[in-house]
Order: sequence, then C-alpha cells, then structure tokens
Amino acid sequence: GIGCFANVSSILTILLLSASEIDHCLFWRIFCPLLLFLSVLTVLHSCNIDVFHLHEMIRRTQYYDYVSTIGNTNWLTGLLCLVFPPLLLRFLNEEGQFDNILYAVTLIMLETNVILCNSDAVFVGIGTFLLIGISSILNHRKAYGKIALLLLSFAIEVLLIRFLPVFAGKYATYDGLYLYLFDFKTILSIIVLAAVFYLIHIEQLKVSQKVISISIHVVRIFIVAVLIHFLFGLINSIRYYHYGWGNNRLKLWETTWFAYRYYFTPFNQIIGIGPEMQAYWYGHLNNELNTRFLVTHSEPLQILFTMGAGGLLLYVMIVASMVYMAIKKRDVKLPNPYFYGLCSYVATSFFNSMNPVNLSIFTAIMALCLNHWKQEK
Repeated sequence: GIGCFANVSSILTILLLSASEIDHCLFWRIFCPLLLFLSVLTVLHSCNIDVFHLHEMIRRTQYYDYVSTIGNTNWLTGLLCLVFPPLLLRFLNEEGQFDNILYAVTLIMLETNVILCNSDAVFVGIGTFLLIGISSILNHRKAYGKIALLLLSFAIEVLLIRFLPVFAGKYATYDGLYLYLFDFKTILSIIVLAAVFYLIHIEQLKVSQKVISISIHVVRIFIVAVLIHFLFGLINSIRYYHYGWGNNRLKLWETTWFAYRYYFTPFNQIIGIGPEMQAYWYGHLNNELNTRFLVTHSEPLQILFTMGAGGLLLYVMIVASMVYMAIKKRDVKLPNPYFYGLCSYVATSFFNSMNPVNLSIFTAIMALCLNHWKQEK
C-alpha cells in the first residue's frame, strides 16, 4: 500500500509541476539556500560538531556515516547526483551577477559535500553525468573561467580536509576511490587543469575546436576507465565479503533476491511487502556480519522488494520515458540540465537505496525536466 501511494503521489506531482508555468530561476533562488544549509551541516558534522544534536542516538563507530539532516552518507550521494549536474549547467550558462554568485557558492559547498560523503557511488553518478554531458561543458568556452574556479576550489577543499585537524576523524574513514582523490598527484593535476581552463578563458592559451573535440573523447575514455576500476573494485570486494567498496552488498542482494524469489507469495511478488518488513528478512545477516541492515543498498532491487514487480515496472517505464524524450529533443541547442541530474541519480541508484527526501527531489527534478522541455516549444 505504501509503495502504491508513493508511486501515485509521485506521478501526480510530476503531472502537476510539469504542466505549470514554472520560473526556473526563482526555483533555484529558493532551493540554493536550502542546499547551502544542508551542506554546511554536513561540514560541521564532519568536523565532529553535532549541530542540533542529530547524532545523539547514533553509535560512535557510525558517527561519520550520517551527516546533515539527510541521514546516511549514501542518501547524501543521491541528493548530490540529483542537484549538482543541473545546477552546474545553469551556472555555466548564467549571465546575471546575483545568480552567478549564488550558484558559485552553492556549487563550491556541494563540492565539499562530494568529498565528505565518502561514498564511491558518487563518482559513478557524477562520472555518468560527465560521460554524457562533457561536450555541453567543454563546448561552452565563455564559461571556462567558471570551470577553472570550481576546479581550483575543489583542489583546495581536498587539501583542507586532508590536513586540517578538525577533519582528522573523518579522513581516517576514507577508502576506495577516495584514496586516489587525496593523492598529491591527483590534487596537482586538478590545479594544473584549472590553470589551463583559466588561460584559455583570458585568451593567453589558444585552443582550436579540434583540440576541444579530442579532449572530449579523452575525458570520456578516462571516465570509462575510472568506472571500470570502480566496478572491478566492487566485484572484488563483494566477492570476498570484506568491508570496503562492496560493504557486504553481495550478501544483502543475494538475501533480497532469494526471499523475493522463493518466499514471497505471487501476490507479494506483484505488489511487494512494504518498507517496514525489510528488517525482518535481514535479521540473520545482522548476526552473521555483526552489523544492521534496514535497506537493500540498490534502488531497483529495493523497489522490487518493497513495491513488487508492478512498482519496478512503473519505475522503469518512467525512466525509459525520460530517455525517450531526451532522444527526441537531442537537436535542441541548449541541453536540458535536469536530464543530466536524473541520469546521474539513476546510475548511482544501483548501489544505493532511495529515501523519502531523495524520492521527493527525484520527483521534483523529473517534473522540472519535463517542464523545461515544455517551455522550449
């Protein structure tokens, strides 16, 4: 029942917002301060400052697994993948001074959250966005100065988190791809890349369109290599059931599929069992792996488990319809920034579970995406 209500509510929200006359600029002027508030809370919690006493009921060993008012860092990953791509593209195309400042400050804080969320899945999401959207970024030469600013700020943020004592506890928890991020060669490469973009921006470095086209292909190859590296790390981790990239996900997924396939009634296979019953099916894992599981750590699999085959089919149809619209609108001069956020989120969702906050924002971004296409007519 909860799954059906969530799906119906999401569809109604999408239909209502997408058909309205939305001022997208006003939306981001309202939404950015909220993102800034959530981002600042994440920074403070990562500094071991328990703002609003949100961590009082969390075990000390899991303190850094929860941030802001979002909750688990995996859920923060979903939020970042939803809002970072569309906000970045709006920033690169923005000409107004006030909005430029607002977007720049918000993006810099979101960059900090990308580092602090410590979830390798965020690289899958942002990597997917860059894979399909890099041409929209690099072909916009007027924005190279903005790109240089974001790259330089990202490098500085990595250095601050690496060396400031207040982040020592957080830094000790990093593993996986984040270990490469804190490598000095990576930081130096980001700084050099920022300098290149800035020199092109002030026209001290001449670059032809052919060089930019080649650079787009090089970036895509690099992103594919990183994603393959992540997947091999994940496979190796879940194969041997140790903590790290996989974080015992394989056993969790096996348990979920086994319960759905062999223990659910045909009726429950169609409509699911709802979120409240998940903990029951993961009881033996809690004892075996000495941890507590409440979610599936894979959104498609969790939808199948809690909302059944009917819910998963509806979810796939919604995502497929967005892809169809994007293909249909591919000749539009300015790409739809919201579509990149949806792609980023869907990519990372295979490794993380949805939560109510992200479901609401996912619905809103989808509605804005449809509304954006509608206003292009």
